[in-house]
Amino acid sequence: VPFMRAALPPGRDIHYGGSLPMNGEGRAATNADCELVGHQNIYIIDGSWMPRMSEKFHTLTLMANAARIADLLSSRMKRNS
Repeated sequence: VPFMRAALPPGRDIHYGGSLPMNGEGRAATNADCELVGHQNIYIIDGSWMPRMSEKFHTLTLMANAARIADLLSSRMKRNS
């Protein structure tokens, strides 16, 4: 990480998430495809879609979901062309 001098000890860093939870309620939520509720073609692929952040490493989960959404959008674009 730029400008970081040393790794922080466990529990001393922040991972933002849960601000646009998947299958949440209201306008600040995403559907199962991480599309923002009430808005077409806006997809949330960072940690915001997770209803709550785990204390375990979640980087691979976020990467896998981003790849899933990319595949979904790619297949939709191929069908529409």
